[in-house]
Amino acid sequence: MYIVTCSWSESMDKSLQTMEQRGDSDMSPTSGVLQILEATLNVLADSVLHEQPPVRRKKLEHLVSRTSCSHLNYCEIIFTSS
Repeated sequence: MYIVTCSWSESMDKSLQTMEQRGDSDMSPTSGVLQILEATLNVLADSVLHEQPPVRRKKLEHLVSRTSCSHLNYCEIIFTSS
């Protein structure tokens, strides 16, 4: 869970730095971050939907919730910077 959050944060920081260095409002550097985040959410959701032991299911549900929160933060950044 921690690795997913750190990876998202680092990727987002790099994409925002790239945008700042360019000095424009082109959001294309953040597209890759969104694609990776969506793929991660899909994998996590699929894992939760399959038969999992109760403890593992709870851990996976928590991870999906945390990653979804990252996705919402990403969207907020995109819309406020536009």
